Amino acid sequence: MFMYVTLTVVILSLVGLWTPYQLKNTIFWTLSVAFVMLFKTEDYKQSPHLLKILISDNFKILVIIQFITSFYTFSLLIEFFILPFSLLLAMLVFISSLKYEFSCIQKTLHYIIALIGIYLLLDTLFKLISRWDDFIQINTAYDFFIPPLLTLLYIPFIVILTTVFAYERAFILMNRFIVDTSIRNFAKRYSLIRFNLRWKLLDRWLKLLLTINMTSKEEIKDSVNLVFKMRRNEQENRTIEKEYGWSPYEAKSYLLNEGLKTDYYHPDSSGIWWAQSNFKTIDESNMNTILYSVEGTESIVKNLKLELNVYLSHHYSHSLSKFISYAKKLHKKALNQEMPYNIEKSILKGEDKIYDIDCFRIEFKKIRRNHKDYASYDMVYVLSIR
Repeated sequence: MFMYVTLTVVILSLVGLWTPYQLKNTIFWTLSVAFVMLFKTEDYKQSPHLLKILISDNFKILVIIQFITSFYTFSLLIEFFILPFSLLLAMLVFISSLKYEFSCIQKTLHYIIALIGIYLLLDTLFKLISRWDDFIQINTAYDFFIPPLLTLLYIPFIVILTTVFAYERAFILMNRFIVDTSIRNFAKRYSLIRFNLRWKLLDRWLKLLLTINMTSKEEIKDSVNLVFKMRRNEQENRTIEKEYGWSPYEAKSYLLNEGLKTDYYHPDSSGIWWAQSNFKTIDESNMNTILYSVEGTESIVKNLKLELNVYLSHHYSHSLSKFISYAKKLHKKALNQEMPYNIEKSILKGEDKIYDIDCFRIEFKKIRRNHKDYASYDMVYVLSIR
């Protein structure tokens, strides 16, 4: 990264677009924008539109703030305090973005940053008015266009780096799961040609590679075509009549606001289509977890399943209340009605029950597991089409 930034600065200097006066701004840009973009390569693979958002943010916020604040220099004591405080705040924001549970903390940090930004802008505006003669004498043109220019020239490096990381991981998986050398080499070339910079589609195809045994060039082509077809299905998101089931791309997002984000909706080796969330811990023990999954055909989901895994029974009441809360929200989303009290009562008592409501079947089961050290069990709440 430093070599690329240095090379960029040298080229800009040779063509007269960078001067030593911009060294401070360049260092600030490198330690903030460049590093942030470097550590977000994994996010770019999952959501390429983040590149557009990042460019927009830099042009709308960072450039203007840096342009104005670089004009005014604080005292040495204040600047000595601002740097570690800013780094600490940035680290806290980054850490809070790693888990859904920290979303409240992340919002609070964003409010703090916004208040600090507003204060700095107002303070700078006051100094611009009171010290206008100083302002018009500095080299403001360079201050204004160097940061966005550096960002613009830095994007190709990030795109190349993200692509290298994406295909390096992809080739490792191909080496492991495609036995035949000629088929494996074909898969590498074909995926590079078809997916190129579409890292999210490449990642989606790799999920198929893990679940479907591909032993011929035709199967490689068919699987790649299937990924593009799946994307078209998501974009169309056809309406499904409730008596037949649910739209896969709506059903998999029913509990998204609860932190249960599912993976791609895709087929397994038996032809069953499904998507599943990660296990989410729901108490301070980090042992009891909850899981959401959907299952059906290519175009229609037939089963919605919410599963609670209890390993520490002394956290039972908290885990159960969370499970019931999630089950109620799933019931409301899927059936467009509140959960009847008799179903909630069965869950509270841990009684295995089956209920039929119109064309839907609701099933609850409590499955006990034998363990010599502690009592553990699973609770499963399933909504399906009869």
